[in-house]
Amino acid sequence: MGGTEGGRPPGRRAAELGRYVVGPSLMASAVTIMLALAV
Repeated sequence: MGGTEGGRPPGRRAAELGRYVVGPSLMASAVTIMLALAV
């Protein structure tokens, strides 16, 4: 098994991983901002 699986470019996998990582972090930052504004 090499870097490309199914002929898909590795960039797409990186984008999916980035979405999974950035999604929760953005939600966490939004919650932090809301808490900061509430206080």
